[in-house]
Amino acid sequence: NDLRIYHNGTTSFIDNFTGDLVIQQGVDDADIILKTDDGSGGTTAYLTLDGSAGHIYVHKALVIGNDTTFKIGNSNALQFSHNGTNTFIGNNVGILYLTQNVDDGVIHLRNDDGSGGVTNYITLHGQTGEVRLSHYGNIKIKTQPDGIDVTGHIDATTLTTTGNVVVGGNLTVTGTTTTVNTVTMNAQNAVVFEGSTADDY
Repeated sequence: NDLRIYHNGTTSFIDNFTGDLVIQQGVDDADIILKTDDGSGGTTAYLTLDGSAGHIYVHKALVIGNDTTFKIGNSNALQFSHNGTNTFIGNNVGILYLTQNVDDGVIHLRNDDGSGGVTNYITLHGQTGEVRLSHYGNIKIKTQPDGIDVTGHIDATTLTTTGNVVVGGNLTVTGTTTTVNTVTMNAQNAVVFEGSTADDY
């Protein structure tokens, strides 16, 4: 009575009461196929253990319930879960890599667009090497070989540069003093720089 196979008039059962239950395919390169109703009066494969490829094929959506963790790796290194409200991706061993292997491919990080849809917030462009940061899909910062391109204005409590600054438009200074090298000028109204060096003023 260790293994029992029976039918109760409605449902069929395979019950094991001693040791492990092993289902084994002994034919070289053959498969084990789990099939059930296809919703149209026939049957179809839902799960295939492919003996020739050495793969497990899942043919239908794999649904993992709330508060159940999907774990990958011998040490449960990578974990995916949903608690009914929030989704979690956790890496517990080593570095977490997100890789796009398609030539000239793009990686999109998307979020709510404030109007019921989604839009890009961060995109990584393999063709140009750009990282683009967007505000509701409108690109504000793009990385370039020589630095970054910024669209819009920059708010900063402190701005320090060790190189040259080129201003293509108007420069407005709202402080009371402006220092160029070691020369400090009190700004009353407008200050116009026409000389070639700070020493001219």
